Amino acid sequence: MAHVLGFTNIDDSGQEGLELAYDEWLRGEPGAKRVIKDGKNRIVEDVESIRAARPGKDLVLSMDRRIQYLAYRELKAAVQEKQGPLRFRRGARYAHRRSAGDGQSTVL
Repeated sequence: MAHVLGFTNIDDSGQEGLELAYDEWLRGEPGAKRVIKDGKNRIVEDVESIRAARPGKDLVLSMDRRIQYLAYRELKAAVQEKQGPLRFRRGARYAHRRSAGDGQSTVL
C-alpha cells in the first residue's frame, strides 16, 4: 500500500504515488507574520499576523473489500510459499515456525 500512497521530500512536496498526484490538493498555503528578532536571529516577539496559514485539503481513500481480501490472500500465499506457515499463539507477541527437516521450531 505504501507504493500507492507515495512519499514526500523534506519540504513535504509529493515525490511518488498519491502524494505526487494530489500534491496541489494536499499542500495548503503557509501563513506570514511580522516578528522582532534578537541578534542571534531568534524570535523575541510576534508583532502581527499578516496572513493566516491555510491547511491543505483532506484526501479520503478506500479500498474495495473484495480487492483487499484478494490482495491479502495472495500476499499470505506468497509468504507461506517462501517461508512456510506461521503458527500464532492467541495473545502472544511471537509466532513459531516449524523447520522442514529437524523438527526444531524458531521463535520469531
